Amino acid sequence: MSSRARLVLGYVVYSVKQKLKQEYAGLSGREIRDLRLSGVEGRQIFVVAVTNTITVPEIAFTGDTMSDFIADSDNVDVLRAKILILESTFINDTVTVEDAKEYGHTHLSEIVGYADKFQNKAILLIHFSARHKREEIEAAVSALEPPLSGRVFALTQGF
Repeated sequence: MSSRARLVLGYVVYSVKQKLKQEYAGLSGREIRDLRLSGVEGRQIFVVAVTNTITVPEIAFTGDTMSDFIADSDNVDVLRAKILILESTFINDTVTVEDAKEYGHTHLSEIVGYADKFQNKAILLIHFSARHKREEIEAAVSALEPPLSGRVFALTQGF
């Protein structure tokens, strides 16, 4: 089988938070305020930065894709997002992993193979082949073992 190059579009939604710098942990709110405003010099006020900006991946969506993205270090935030929405078009041996790749999709067994890479709190599987009945999909997800069990869910309504 030949493989075909595909452009794949995915998204990561981030939250941006301010986190108190470690060296100021334990100070009261008043002490932190006083510290922030302590940079008074003549008529100029210099605000002391007491926080660091933290960017957190919240939700990632992969769209139609092959599992290769999981091993790509450029996609680490996808694997760290709190919620990952991931296609799993094929869930059993009726279609091989090789065929899934040829069609440009991900097979559930590939997700299982990369289980240790997923740091997500929840993984929502979507885009199942019409050849799979809802009961089959739910049974396959229920049969997942740690570290995937309990945090992988199948969205079977409307897809």
